[in-house]
Amino acid sequence: MASGIETVFAAERATIATVLIVDDEKLVRWALARKCAECGYQSVEAADGEEALSVLQNESPDAILLDVHLPGQSGIEVLEKLKQSGDTRTVILMTADPQLEDVKTALRLGAYDFVSKPINYEELGVTLQNALEAGALRTEVESLRGEVRRRAGYHDAVRTLRHPEVLARPTTLDGVFTFDLERDGRE
Repeated sequence: MASGIETVFAAERATIATVLIVDDEKLVRWALARKCAECGYQSVEAADGEEALSVLQNESPDAILLDVHLPGQSGIEVLEKLKQSGDTRTVILMTADPQLEDVKTALRLGAYDFVSKPINYEELGVTLQNALEAGALRTEVESLRGEVRRRAGYHDAVRTLRHPEVLARPTTLDGVFTFDLERDGRE
């Protein structure tokens, strides 16, 4: 019989990653969707930034392939909106015309990587795999931090209930410094 931890790991392995592909060129979206399928990922598509933001209201992709030059809002503007809203999904930007300022801005905003067009699909496959793994690790770390906070909060509450005098004991910085100095034998 499998333990709870083994069951969780099996469930994580069984989950198929989803990639949101945002590009105004239908042929590029089609080619990227095929590459995602070859790599074992599901894909969702959007033709512009507004549609991408709308898709993100209903879908929860693990990573986003985002073209920089989109009609309406640029990919950089979409990335900025995502980060302002606290979205932590992994974003890989794509462009046929990589400008140094765009690259610097994207990385400053938290983009995972920047891919040039024409796309080298072998490199993209590796980049996407690494990005999804990094995103999964980030999610796991946040989950573990939450668990540690939850458990630490529980233990602090139990400790306080067992020793209520801790709450009633007045403490000041002067008292702390005096105590430390006296203990060390210094004045």
